[in-house]
Amino acid sequence: MSYRDFDEFLMRLEQDDHVEFVDGSSRDPVASRPGPMPVAVHVDPESGARIVRHAFATRRRAAWALQVDRTAEVVARLDRLLDLSTPHTFSSLMERAADIMSSLRIVPSVRRRSNSDLRIVDIDAFQRIVDTTDKPLAGTVFPARDDRPYWGVHVTSVNAANAVLIHSASRLNAGERVAVALGGDPAALIAAFLPLPSSVHRSYFTGWLRKRPVETMRLSDPAVEFPANVDGVLVGVIERVTADREGCESLSDRAMQRCSCLMKCGSSPTRCSSRSAQRMSLFSGT
Repeated sequence: MSYRDFDEFLMRLEQDDHVEFVDGSSRDPVASRPGPMPVAVHVDPESGARIVRHAFATRRRAAWALQVDRTAEVVARLDRLLDLSTPHTFSSLMERAADIMSSLRIVPSVRRRSNSDLRIVDIDAFQRIVDTTDKPLAGTVFPARDDRPYWGVHVTSVNAANAVLIHSASRLNAGERVAVALGGDPAALIAAFLPLPSSVHRSYFTGWLRKRPVETMRLSDPAVEFPANVDGVLVGVIERVTADREGCESLSDRAMQRCSCLMKCGSSPTRCSSRSAQRMSLFSGT
């Protein structure tokens, strides 16, 4: 089955009883239970928006998201592509040539759309969905310069002070303009936190995983590029970085005070509103 977006992937998990709906006001009781970790879905009672946790907590779920039987298949494909040794047989030579040609067809075909179908929605729309750090959102951080190692999935949350907090195991520089993409293709979400070489663009790698081109969109401020099928984008400025007790670098309570939400509206930008932003499916990669 092809999962074009995170909603489809979540429906697949629901069919196999991997999803557990929990009270959004609780402190994530699912994570402390023994046994396999189910996907925890917090549902906002007024808007119906969902906050999802532990979506890729098992290899089986990651394989489903990547449309393969086992995640080892993806590793084997990547090993063949990066193997610089000369194949010993004609069949292995043709197999490797097929991998390379397939990648060449996909990688240059990333299509870029303008941000004309994005409309700014105030961050207040998220206050009722997530108003404390006990119920985190998460997304893929796209900094203005993507050549640094902290590019990846970072846990974020929106609190009553209209701030977005980002927790990362790597350094985030104060004054950095970033965009946080929410939702989208599960393959793009997984590609975000894979340990890829800095020369490999995440969107290109997503296209290689999917064996088809990946549409991307580009913002002008900050000048970042992200997959076009995301549910929304939070943009803002990192003002100050602090360290928490676990040794991770996190932002101060009002670090992204000047933050807004860019909601993808398709062909009808005028339909975008705070209410539509509240219906977003929010993804957590933790």
